[in-house]
Amino acid sequence: TINWFTQSTGGTSLGNSASGTNFSVSPAVNTTYYAETKSTFGCLSSTRVATAQISIVSKPTATLSGSSTICLGSTGNFITSFTGSQPWSFTYTDGTTPVTISGITITPYSVNVSPINSKTYSITAISDVNCSGTFSGSFGLTVNPLPLAPTLVSPATATTICNGNNINVSATSAGNTINWYNQNSGGTYLGNSASSTNLSLNPTINTTYYAEAKTSLGCLSSTRTASSPVTIKALPTATLSGNNSICIGSSANLSISLTGTQPWSLIYTDGTTPVTVSGLISSPYTFVVSPSITKTYYVTDVSDLVCATGTPIGAYALTVHRLP
Repeated sequence: TINWFTQSTGGTSLGNSASGTNFSVSPAVNTTYYAETKSTFGCLSSTRVATAQISIVSKPTATLSGSSTICLGSTGNFITSFTGSQPWSFTYTDGTTPVTISGITITPYSVNVSPINSKTYSITAISDVNCSGTFSGSFGLTVNPLPLAPTLVSPATATTICNGNNINVSATSAGNTINWYNQNSGGTYLGNSASSTNLSLNPTINTTYYAEAKTSLGCLSSTRTASSPVTIKALPTATLSGNNSICIGSSANLSISLTGTQPWSLIYTDGTTPVTVSGLISSPYTFVVSPSITKTYYVTDVSDLVCATGTPIGAYALTVHRLP
């Protein structure tokens, strides 16, 4: 028979076992066990044989806590803290699907998750290099829905504006903010407006605007809604240039070259008397003057079918000579 002790001599017997069979012990501290042989006649071996030391290690733990909020389609993460000796393995669940991750060598450890609805995550198992352990806590992840793409986007029909002018854009997404971009994904952020209110923009090139809804929780619509295209029209011009001389009592023909879309209206002056001409449908516009003294003529205003204000260019100097 084998008698078991925790000392090489003396001590209290822990029990016995038959030769070659196991004897179960539950040490609370690091311990070396000693085996003593006892014959059927009650004779004891003169020495005891030591086992290797049995070291007691604490069970590993895994702790999960906290909460977070994400928008549908985004990724959240929870942090698990471990005690014990790496590598760890643990199993977590969202209440439906268990997931096991092994070979973890760092603590705390982050896990990315992308649920389609709100979930509470908890740990169901933990082990380290030595033992299975204990686990505690949970992590709540709230998933907020995305808003629908905005509706009633303005301008709703193709629009032409004059270069330098502003245009108002608006869209509807009840209770949400409207973000504006120049592309249907990515692109340049141009500003925001409340639902159904105008945002004034100043395009310099032909542009289509895109409206994105944003909730008070920061969730964005998965798509953007396009406005109708906005076309930038160059401002009309009126060019009057040159010089000439006439004798007093004679006439001179002056010509104004026009760009833009007819019909045009313009105002020209000799520095004293403005003259308005409307309904011009061809370019250039020619008119006759018969000043009695030297004059300089120039255009002060021009407009066309689309743009109310254009760009006057140049002047025409007309010298009047006295008769001999």
